[in-house]
Amino acid sequence: MKKIILILTLLFSTLALAASNASALSCMQSTLQSDANNANSIFIGRVLSVDTEKANFQINKYWKGNLSQNQTVYGTTYWTGMTGGSIFYQVGKEYIVFAGITSNTGPNSGQLSSIIDCGRTSLYSSDLENQITNILGTPKYFSNPIMPPIPDPSTNYCAYTNVTSNLWMGNWNNNRTEVRTLQNFLFNYYGVVGEVSATGFFGR
Repeated sequence: MKKIILILTLLFSTLALAASNASALSCMQSTLQSDANNANSIFIGRVLSVDTEKANFQINKYWKGNLSQNQTVYGTTYWTGMTGGSIFYQVGKEYIVFAGITSNTGPNSGQLSSIIDCGRTSLYSSDLENQITNILGTPKYFSNPIMPPIPDPSTNYCAYTNVTSNLWMGNWNNNRTEVRTLQNFLFNYYGVVGEVSATGFFGR
């Protein structure tokens, strides 16, 4: 009799655990195709600010949704999307966000909410962007593109460009290669490739 009670206890505990994690388990069967079709909004955006409830994004381009260029999205924490969990987003990083509309109850009812655990929301990758484009077609852009943020002068951005010398206006001969390297870095960073050329001269 004790064995039967123990088996039944274990069975009900397992069923309860499965029910409590239903959303996590159900998304094991999801595909990018189904997630892309089911999401209300899908966009690429850089996080401007974040708290326990919402993240504010600067949107670069999007495939679906009635979005503004500066968009607030609720559901910023792991698992439940409610306060008290671990924050998913990090300020300054770029994400591909899958989002839906919250339920009709609660303080944030009817708001756009990111799908974190049972969705495809993740850090930006060109591979994922290409996959979504293959499913939903070419993404849309806002008419007024947003420039990348101006680099923080306290950060050593030259570490990313293999520049090891101190550079100043008028550099030409000895540091020409490094000036060109820095110019190319800035052209790529601000998206002006093809419009200007790296001369290797540090001019005005």
